[in-house]
Amino acid sequence: MNTPLLKFPNPMLLQRALPCDPKDGQQVHIDVFKLMWDVMLHHKGLGLAAPQIGIPKRMIVGRHQKWNLWAINPEVEPAGKDMVWSEEGCLSVPGRRVRVRRYKRVHFTYWDQNGKWHDVTLGSIPSLIVQHETDHLDGITLANFKPYGERLCVKPNPLTTSSSEAASA
Repeated sequence: MNTPLLKFPNPMLLQRALPCDPKDGQQVHIDVFKLMWDVMLHHKGLGLAAPQIGIPKRMIVGRHQKWNLWAINPEVEPAGKDMVWSEEGCLSVPGRRVRVRRYKRVHFTYWDQNGKWHDVTLGSIPSLIVQHETDHLDGITLANFKPYGERLCVKPNPLTTSSSEAASA
């Protein structure tokens, strides 16, 4: 696999990704999605965001059992107040597992690789995957969360955190 998977603290992982025009350059989107899919499978992941391979665009892929996703400009909103704890790892933060509080169900909107609009409600593992991957699109990685903590960290930039603050996190 020649495509590099960016690792934290690469600065691209800490930036907000740019929106795509879902109907412009459709073949370009399909080529990027195929590349993302191959990288995700190669690294045995459940999801991948374009910034993780150095493409600063709002595109994600995901998979779980028979559910497969290629999404452009995805947006996630809670679909209720119920939350769950999710034990998560990340291809860009290898060796780190973090317990993260996520919404149990989400309202998820996106454009697919064919330029078709989708508006769905997701639960279970797909809900957790899209929340994790859309965090990447906003410059958030598992490095932004306290390990096994009781709350989410509010996006401090770990690159600018002092060593004494990092030691207490």
